[in-house]
Amino acid sequence: MLYRNAICHWFTPYQEDFGLTPIESMSQETPVIASNDGGARYTVIDDETGFLVDPNDAYAFAEMTAMLLDQPDDRNRMGQKGREHVLEYFTWNITSRSGTNYYTRCQNEFFQPYINRAKHRAFFYSQKYQH
Repeated sequence: MLYRNAICHWFTPYQEDFGLTPIESMSQETPVIASNDGGARYTVIDDETGFLVDPNDAYAFAEMTAMLLDQPDDRNRMGQKGREHVLEYFTWNITSRSGTNYYTRCQNEFFQPYINRAKHRAFFYSQKYQH
């Protein structure tokens, strides 16, 4: 509820890998002003769901906040785009499916050769010691 009532959400961590709070904010149609650093670059679409700014530029954060205050139509458009973005890429179903696909690919590409070799050795030794 807090995100929905906010004009915008500032996300200013330094080198955070992902950052869940921008996604939470966008899910409530609140634009995000985030450091162009770390995980925010993968969750916030600059000038569409919010803004990505230099993490050392406090003026840029203030300027983007003032713009969102002065232009409620843009703020609402970004909020709606943010919610659409979250629903398209960051729901639990999508995230869990993506994670499952990633681990399956890892298993198939990395572990499968070792599994095949172990099966081959097991077969070889079972044949060798049957006689």
